Amino acid sequence: MINVKNLVSVTRINSLTGFLLLLIPTYWTLFLLSNGLPENKYLLIFTLGAFFMRAAGCVINDIFDKDIDVFVDRTKERPIATGALSIKEAKLILVFLLIIPFILLFYLKKITVIFCLIALFLTLLYPLAKRFFKVPQSVLGIAFSFNILIVGIELQEKISIEVLLLFIANFFWILAYDTQYALNDLNDDLKLGINSSAIYFGTKVNLFISIFQLLFILFIWLTMSLSFDNDMFLFILLVCLCFFIFQSFMFKKQLMKKKQLFHLNPIVGILILVEIINQKI
Repeated sequence: MINVKNLVSVTRINSLTGFLLLLIPTYWTLFLLSNGLPENKYLLIFTLGAFFMRAAGCVINDIFDKDIDVFVDRTKERPIATGALSIKEAKLILVFLLIIPFILLFYLKKITVIFCLIALFLTLLYPLAKRFFKVPQSVLGIAFSFNILIVGIELQEKISIEVLLLFIANFFWILAYDTQYALNDLNDDLKLGINSSAIYFGTKVNLFISIFQLLFILFIWLTMSLSFDNDMFLFILLVCLCFFIFQSFMFKKQLMKKKQLFHLNPIVGILILVEIINQKI
């Protein structure tokens, strides 16, 4: 029988940050395209989809990285790496996690299902990306942003300019915060020869994080400029900019751990979500 502690560890359901970073941009699109009042059906479908697919992605990642995690300080205690959870048990968990998303597909349009299958492929690709791509965070950026396209296709049967801009904005946000996160494993990744954006950008990594954050704000501004009739949203974007400056300051002065700074990122997404709802209702 699978130990509950191992189940929680391999699915990361005890950590809300990853789930929120996947769900919140989904909600941006859902509330934006639904004039602030999405159907309960879609709220349920996309919330459950984000929860189970994020958990499944974590299991897939740990299966692929079982021979790497054991050499990385941050991941060496993961149950698959330690042998506390077998590959067979992990695959059983994965099958269970994918049952709910599979059922949800029957409530979506056929064209949306195609996009969902592409998203699943990207979920499988991401754990392997660090072995082949210099900036594997770009693959995560596409994979984690794909829910935005999925919502757009389901509600509009097309990818509108607003949806595309949100997709690009979220892509740059992910590049920023996942590069921050990659700094936690920098030394171990260098020893193992694993690729990451933290390694690729080298001594200019903080500069590139700031550039990605500014690009994120730029594309959110473009989205809101097209979608809203007033400029009140500029205040929220200014708050987000101040948040990024605060993050950079705390990092440079080493007043907070890198991991702690990463877990603050959903605040930005929530601020933008609140503004979208406020503007659309």
